[in-house]
Amino acid sequence: MRLEENDLSESLHRLVPDPPRLLTVEDVARRVADGQTQPTRHRRPWLSPLLVAATVIVVVAAAVSIVTVVRTTGGNHAEGHGPTTAPHRTPSRAATSGRPTPPPGRPTLPPGHVEPLVGPWHAQPIRRIGIVQGGIASNGKWLYAQALGKLVRISPQTGRIVARTSVGNLTAFVVTEQKVWVLQQEGSGLVVLDQYSSRTLAKLGSTQLGVSPEGDGEFSVAAADGQIYATAGQSVVVVDAASGQIVRRLPIHDGRPSQVAVSPDGSLMYVTVSTPAEDVLQERALPSGRLVMSEPQGDRVISLTASQGGVFIQSSGGMQISVWFLPAHKSDRGATEPEGSGGGGVEVPVTVSHGVVWVGAFTVSCVDPVTGQQRAEARVPGVHGDLAYLGNVVFARGSAYADYHRDRLVAIVRLRPPAACFH
Repeated sequence: MRLEENDLSESLHRLVPDPPRLLTVEDVARRVADGQTQPTRHRRPWLSPLLVAATVIVVVAAAVSIVTVVRTTGGNHAEGHGPTTAPHRTPSRAATSGRPTPPPGRPTLPPGHVEPLVGPWHAQPIRRIGIVQGGIASNGKWLYAQALGKLVRISPQTGRIVARTSVGNLTAFVVTEQKVWVLQQEGSGLVVLDQYSSRTLAKLGSTQLGVSPEGDGEFSVAAADGQIYATAGQSVVVVDAASGQIVRRLPIHDGRPSQVAVSPDGSLMYVTVSTPAEDVLQERALPSGRLVMSEPQGDRVISLTASQGGVFIQSSGGMQISVWFLPAHKSDRGATEPEGSGGGGVEVPVTVSHGVVWVGAFTVSCVDPVTGQQRAEARVPGVHGDLAYLGNVVFARGSAYADYHRDRLVAIVRLRPPAACFH
């Protein structure tokens, strides 16, 4: 592991310290031989003989095969009150109670913060935060995420949540400069597209898109060229971003549309059509919706991300998740080798930000949006045997950010991609 990766690992490890080490009989015996006793924060002089006597009893008991184990607690630390961790996995009390005393000379940091460090792409963890695996999004100024059933706005400078609102059964969301668009399905099966202010997260309006059988697959939403595209029922619904009104419906007759992506100039739409037998990728011309290309996919399609030159397809085959680039107007035979891969249920997030395609997971890479060729790559180091990976890479106020994941830890990190990513 390189020096900078060691620095990154050690700094991130401070966010979730190792559990306290067990004090063994051999440790006690060694301390007795050295004239030491276990440190106690409020020890009084008259306790010392009792502690020595107790220690001798433990050592004698060990000689007759009776082993006593004492768990140290490292002093009387106050219970930690940092930000909540990722949902669905509740950490044990031993893993969350208490923060280690910093070494001499190291400042005490507020809960959730970590010292700046140097790592791959000069990654600097900013703050722990409890967000879902879907990752962060950006409108160029602020960061957004789904956190514990709420939509939140995050300061990119501090990593703090500065606004939040309840969003109900959120299935997908996309961010534009002035609004956040949340796609959700109500209990009746009605698919609704809600609008929220990108600054205050106050609700601005709601558009009913159509009805889909409850629990009927996945839904997707995308934004391009001043319009919002959302899957609902047997069609892709197009909504004007300024007014929130439906401008047209593009029917899909061959199956149920699940994933949708639109090229930045709004000229091409890519749709995953799910059938009982397989997923089919369709390329359609806009604004008419005319079918240009249809290609069956061997694996299940998880997500689509469109760029100037084509579409990045994230697909799942068994336990392996891969991302492929398919140039526009070409069949699957024109797809390149995988741009990234994940495993063990870890998806490979793909984003388009700052004119570059970014691919996350166990490695982070920047990719040419026209050719699909990789420009630079860096490994995401693990910590003490735990695998680590990056989620969405986005830009806000001129800097790159990503959500970092390791076990129960989720943190916002700032990145400095190499110059090769922008040429």
